[in-house]
Amino acid sequence: MGFVDIKVREFRTELGGKPYHVVSPRLVVGRLFTTALGHGDWYIWGDETGFEQLAELAMLAAVSPNTIVYVPKSDDTVRFRHDQSLPHDLVFANHQIQLLPSKWKEIRGRLGKSRLSTKSILRPDPDTESPIVYKGQPASDPVDLFQHSGTVFIVSSKPTLTFLAGEFQSVSTCESTGDHSHLFNLMRRGGGSESEDLTMVFAAPEDWQSAKGNSAIPTS
Repeated sequence: MGFVDIKVREFRTELGGKPYHVVSPRLVVGRLFTTALGHGDWYIWGDETGFEQLAELAMLAAVSPNTIVYVPKSDDTVRFRHDQSLPHDLVFANHQIQLLPSKWKEIRGRLGKSRLSTKSILRPDPDTESPIVYKGQPASDPVDLFQHSGTVFIVSSKPTLTFLAGEFQSVSTCESTGDHSHLFNLMRRGGGSESEDLTMVFAAPEDWQSAKGNSAIPTS
């Protein structure tokens, strides 16, 4: 699959004596809309470019187990026009960081001057085989999703984040609005009467609008 370079900003801070390494894309992702509808219902809408970049950032989180990957929503927020819920920032993190979502707002507030760098990662592969998640305690490679401080957190381990990167890459190749993929089989609380699911939905360029107005975002 080859390698791809990601241009990022790197931050280092600490909270309560614990160090944190945070990276963020140098250019804020545009056509992505992350939202939490409640009752375990999570959605990411995106277009081709948005899901391609998200795939690379998820892969970066997979191969950087001590790094928090922070994807802020853009200042001129793009919204999928059939979804009126609020847009969220997005964070990828490995379980071993033991990141508490309730601490994220304070960590984010401590991010000062950044260092520009370029990370080289394997290009996300849409044919990545899904890891096996064993139910029960402890579960193996589950996905945990949380919502706090206007942010959706996707927390897992290398095999699952690698697979998730491949899923994002796969959705980026869709052509029709509404084409989608699910992640419920990898959720810690997936299946059963109170199941959780992350739905990744493709939205074509004509189905986006600016939060500052009702007109569709130009495609060129």
